[in-house]
Amino acid sequence: MGVVRPEPGYSDGPPPFTEARSMGLGGCIILIAVGAILTFATDWHTSGVNVHVVGLILMAVGIIGVAVFTSVLRRRRMVPGATIVEEDRDHLM
Repeated sequence: MGVVRPEPGYSDGPPPFTEARSMGLGGCIILIAVGAILTFATDWHTSGVNVHVVGLILMAVGIIGVAVFTSVLRRRRMVPGATIVEEDRDHLM
């Protein structure tokens, strides 16, 4: 018997880690949560760094990331050229 090999380009597991990989939805939610904690739940005062502004920036980056992630996901789920077939079911009644 021969060995069955997958087609070229077929991967059985998750893609290998690359440095340019996006952070995903979980990373965006973590950014929003950490930003909200820094903005609303802390009263730290440091010289040279405004912690509240850092929190706002993290929340903004997280919200932008969620928007980009959902738009890419929506685009990926769309099937170009797909036709929708509606059957006439009036004759079933």
